[in-house]
Amino acid sequence: MYKKLFPYWQDKTVRNYYFTEAFMNMWFIAPVWFFVFRHFLTVSQIGINEIIAFSIGFLAEVPTGAIADKIGRRKTLIIGGVILVIGSAGTAISYNLLTIVIFQSIWFIGYAFYSGANEALVYDRLVEEKHENDWNKISARKSGMTSLITIVSVLAGGFLYVINFRLPFIVFTFAMMGFLIFTFKYPVDKPKKEVETSHKLSTFWLNIRIGMKELLQPQLRFLIYGVAAFTAIYYAYEWGVLRPLILSNHGYGGFSASVLSSILYIILFLMYLVLPKIFGGVIKEKWILGLVIAASLVFCLLAFHTSIIRTGIVIIIYTMLAETVNWCVSIHINKHLSPTHRATALSAWEMIKKIPYILLVATITNISSHGLSVFIVIISGVILLSSLITLLSLSRLETAKA
Repeated sequence: MYKKLFPYWQDKTVRNYYFTEAFMNMWFIAPVWFFVFRHFLTVSQIGINEIIAFSIGFLAEVPTGAIADKIGRRKTLIIGGVILVIGSAGTAISYNLLTIVIFQSIWFIGYAFYSGANEALVYDRLVEEKHENDWNKISARKSGMTSLITIVSVLAGGFLYVINFRLPFIVFTFAMMGFLIFTFKYPVDKPKKEVETSHKLSTFWLNIRIGMKELLQPQLRFLIYGVAAFTAIYYAYEWGVLRPLILSNHGYGGFSASVLSSILYIILFLMYLVLPKIFGGVIKEKWILGLVIAASLVFCLLAFHTSIIRTGIVIIIYTMLAETVNWCVSIHINKHLSPTHRATALSAWEMIKKIPYILLVATITNISSHGLSVFIVIISGVILLSSLITLLSLSRLETAKA
């Protein structure tokens, strides 16, 4: 049964990928973290924490990817798991701005060790077995599975929040422990021979630059011009303070936000079941840009105040489009990366998502409700313009080649 539900289940690496991703997506804290912090922080203080913690996570993103390419993905994931447990446990008992900043920064460093390395470990395994064409099925099924798990965990987080506001973070710490346990179960992988093994600082940064150049090859360059701005704002929305502020401005609280999140992930779970059938094994650049354009138009609607139900519908549609973009980008980007620097390049892509949020978070947390609406309209316009220009440029190149 497991083999039918989860493609390539018989492979130990892929099987552990499903388990590690399952624990990483037990987001008991996702819909309530903002409301938890509001028990002992002001919105401006939350902004300060976001700037510091996300900046540290940003600085750690590419170096940890290079470490994964150098010492092996499994070792990197184990290190990340230990740090994640420390960060989440510390956050669960934090009580002021200083303690939140310290333990949230630790958690983001741990997440930097995880991001890129887990996906690169599995994809490299598929390449070795000459089954990389199965990645779209594995990725989609993983996303569907994690959506199902998140459905339960975000709803549980809402109930835990009602009982005691610290409980979601306490239970989340146990999820991080589960992630750590399964990182130890990964088969030992070897560092990439092509990566220079010298411990000189210059060589370390050279490996990072090489990995980042992977994103600038012709097949991926359109992502930088037409998709990066969108993924950056969606990152701020999904992981940062943007969505909680939007929800709060439209009348949502900790429990109602968790209910909306559970409904959303039910829909995402069903969506991921059909995505491989809709797109097949080929992802075209124009499709990705078209989805970005549609998502930016829907996101703009969140600038206008309306009922809780209508806001929820807009959020669901926007998230569906955004998650489809992320899924398509994951397939497209892995297809064109070299195995030698895959983890570094994926970490570089994660780093690109964080830059705008770090620069904008102080503004987001210090503007009024009306100012937030204006911000959403402006950002939507910027994303729409960049994706349209990139789409027109691709069309002209195709016409010139023809």
